[in-house]
Amino acid sequence: MRNSGLKPDKETFLVVLAACASAEAVDEGYALFESMTTKYEIVPEIQHYLGLTDGLGKSGHLNEVEEFIEKMPFEPNVKVWEALRNFAQIHGDIELEDRAEDLLVSIDPSKPMRTKSHCLR
Repeated sequence: MRNSGLKPDKETFLVVLAACASAEAVDEGYALFESMTTKYEIVPEIQHYLGLTDGLGKSGHLNEVEEFIEKMPFEPNVKVWEALRNFAQIHGDIELEDRAEDLLVSIDPSKPMRTKSHCLR
């Protein structure tokens, strides 16, 4: 796409960030996310933040996910906290899982709380 002179749009970045997440290509995901604003002057939306969060979480970079969420220019939504909770559970970070779940339920009380997995261990 770069070689042909075409400029990526928001949807293009969603697809490429998803590909980076699937490949757990964290550095490439960060670089692409950064280039959205610096090179292409595209303002990232929540879906773009979720795309990078997905790549970080799948790779087990939970501290980076949490820092990235804290730096978002808007309030994280239910999907963000669900993603963090799920990645924390997958990677065995019980404290982070509980914290993310508490934030999730505070935003959307209709979300059922999971049985605390660490209580069953």
